[in-house]
Amino acid sequence: MVISYPEDKLASSIMAILRTQGIRVLHTLPGALGSRQITLQCNLLRIDGWTISGVLFRVSPESVFNEEFEVKDQAFCDAELRAIWLAAINLDSILAVNKYDAMAWFEGLSWPTWRRKLIQAQIPVAKFFFGDSELDTQCHWYPYASQEPRTAPGYITKRILGSALTESASTQASFMVGKEVIAGRRSDSILATVQFLVDSGIYIAEIVTDIDDNILSINTQPTTAEVHLRNLICGRIAELFHAHLYRG
Repeated sequence: MVISYPEDKLASSIMAILRTQGIRVLHTLPGALGSRQITLQCNLLRIDGWTISGVLFRVSPESVFNEEFEVKDQAFCDAELRAIWLAAINLDSILAVNKYDAMAWFEGLSWPTWRRKLIQAQIPVAKFFFGDSELDTQCHWYPYASQEPRTAPGYITKRILGSALTESASTQASFMVGKEVIAGRRSDSILATVQFLVDSGIYIAEIVTDIDDNILSINTQPTTAEVHLRNLICGRIAELFHAHLYRG
């Protein structure tokens, strides 16, 4: 099963590869996920009567999944759906790309979530300055609910928002699929992050580092305009699903 938006070229390519291999693929838009009939029984997941063995989750777990419900009911329904999917993707019969934990499902995938996890795992992270910082406007601002850096706000705004700022002007992105870094830097901190993510159930991610090789951010919904890299990522993910579906 693939949960993605129509414009997601990476998800579309993976679905195309799997279908050419004779694998049945059920696709759903994120907002319609809550309207699917979901059955969890023993070690099986069924969606609308389909037995599901693999899940490609290409949207953030804090997305709205119940757009077909009334607005007043959506928050409650989304919370219920997150709990169901948290259970579903942890079944032994399911290969989930990516398999998010409870913190990600209920707190989201912004950089503070990953930063806390990396610090706990003793992986070096980029230094941030918070709030009433004396850093000039040349630094980068990372809003708490975002992965993307922005131009630093003015002094008053920084004080009010408690802005997270970094002096990391030079950054580099590495792409991982499974335990392999398929593009970008392969430093000790990145390899440690890859191992940490795989152990956490994450199979595809973009890892951004600063000039000192500290981890700046992690994006588990990566996209790329580079066709060769996208094809490489899609091929590797399709291989993971194929190996899982035809294991033994």
